[in-house]
Amino acid sequence: MELVLLILLCVVPLARSQDDVIYSTLRQTILFTCDNQASAPILWGFSRPGFDPPPLVALSPETSLATSLSEKRSRAEVLANSSLQLRDLQPHDAGIYTCVQSSSPAGQTTLKQVTLILLTVQVSPKGPVGEGTEVFLRCAMTCDVNERQCTWNPQGAVVNWTDSSWQPINNQTGRHSIQSRGTFSNLKITVQQSDHRRKWKCVLSVNKQTKAVREVEIPVRGSLQMLFIAEGLPLQLPCVDPLLLKEGERLEWGHRQIGDSESRLISVIPASGPPSCFQCGTDLILLPNSTLHLPSVKAMNAGSFHCLEFNASGSSSLVQSFRVGVLSVQEEVVTNTSDFLQNSSSIILTCSVRYHLNSHTVSLAWINNRGIPLTPGTEGRVQVTQTSTGLQLVIQDLRPMDTEGAWRCSLSVEDKEQTSFKYHIRSKDAHTSEAQGLRSAFITSILFLLFVQCFLHAW
Repeated sequence: MELVLLILLCVVPLARSQDDVIYSTLRQTILFTCDNQASAPILWGFSRPGFDPPPLVALSPETSLATSLSEKRSRAEVLANSSLQLRDLQPHDAGIYTCVQSSSPAGQTTLKQVTLILLTVQVSPKGPVGEGTEVFLRCAMTCDVNERQCTWNPQGAVVNWTDSSWQPINNQTGRHSIQSRGTFSNLKITVQQSDHRRKWKCVLSVNKQTKAVREVEIPVRGSLQMLFIAEGLPLQLPCVDPLLLKEGERLEWGHRQIGDSESRLISVIPASGPPSCFQCGTDLILLPNSTLHLPSVKAMNAGSFHCLEFNASGSSSLVQSFRVGVLSVQEEVVTNTSDFLQNSSSIILTCSVRYHLNSHTVSLAWINNRGIPLTPGTEGRVQVTQTSTGLQLVIQDLRPMDTEGAWRCSLSVEDKEQTSFKYHIRSKDAHTSEAQGLRSAFITSILFLLFVQCFLHAW
């Protein structure tokens, strides 16, 4: 299992075999087409370059898969249009796929033959690393039985490493060392703290046209991440998978709320045996891979979460530290007639964030239900003012158009939006609020954290 995070990106979600050679990455789903205009019985078979293809004999009378696909039968399916769909691609899936039209083994006609080449990445060492560690990354094309060396490259494809901006990586003494030979590229990195979550791209291209990409992210031990999230959203905080621990080692999660002088112990996770979780419940769940899962973040969750690793002698080292800021909106309904929101009512929404004040400078802004940013001011029916508790939005003389869409409080750091809170105004006897996070390049992206969880299970 590798804790170096691999985000697998393919050029398209479902690759289709329109060419004689197609390229993909591991764990993807691919579709091999077969032009069977006569609608006659067909068979799909598999072979490797450099070897004589085995005879195409059906696994059974009711299937269109040949015996050469027997090891892949749980992931392979022939569709009604004679296409072959192969799921969860593995390194040994690289090779040649052939579709034949046949009523008997002696009268087979080849309808389609496609070569599948896979882009694979290997990383060493396995696990979060400290600053100054040398990390070796190998990116290679897999096309036949030898997963480390591709000997069948009919289109002259090449692989290269680039940075997150798609710029080529060059040799730099004490920092990068790269060796590329067409079908493979080796990259050695001397890790710096700034490399935490930095993306390294391995790109497979043909005639300078990108065909497949794999991204690598290297978690650096002891790194501090600042997360901003809207109240009500889910959050996952990863640590080290317990399967990587040696006998006598353990992990500990702790949490220090804003204003507290000491941390509270959340859980103890030994190398073997069941974990102990002292704060777990419906609001806080410890997953088997040691990830903390908060199904619905609350303002009280703002503060510092840290994961420590203890060796057999009791010495500890920081694995991950997260400072969590929580964005909230409080509402107050002002009406002279009833408790219901009516046209004569007014509503006051106060947007605020709980976070470590000395860590980042944040800015709040209100956006109306038509997506227009509101300028602070006290004139007009809709007013925005800065108060001691947050950024206040006052909507006077509520109108039906105020209930169409969501009013949004946005939180930004260095002019980049990190998260936002959506508030929906309901007429009469219903007014509800809803938190809505946004994807961003910042670590607060929930999608990214889910990738972390999926990766820890997969690797």
